[in-house]
Amino acid sequence: LVEPGGFRIEQVFADSAKDPSGVAVSYSLNVSRLTGNETTLRWVHIEGSFLLPDWDSRSSVYTVYLTAEQDYAKFTYQRGDNGQSVWVDAAQEGPMHAGTGRRLASERGEGGRPEG
Repeated sequence: LVEPGGFRIEQVFADSAKDPSGVAVSYSLNVSRLTGNETTLRWVHIEGSFLLPDWDSRSSVYTVYLTAEQDYAKFTYQRGDNGQSVWVDAAQEGPMHAGTGRRLASERGEGGRPEG
């Protein structure tokens, strides 16, 4: 058992089932457990687009540029912790003109979470 925020070092040994007289190889594994309070995404991918700046889980403001053929942003992500809730905050925008990178207007409720 590894407590939240803790770690444990384990030894794993591998040897040959065909030659039991051979030398076993030893591996040391440092097993770490998240605290459960993590709120970052490990990675984000938005299909048919490019992201500025490039993804970095320490940054939280990005601009997504879709191709002309794409009407919506389809994204996948990996949470930093399985207990996290993730939601999308976006509002419809009109066409973007060259050189004007407009951000989407927020529709978040109180405290940054969707109302309801």
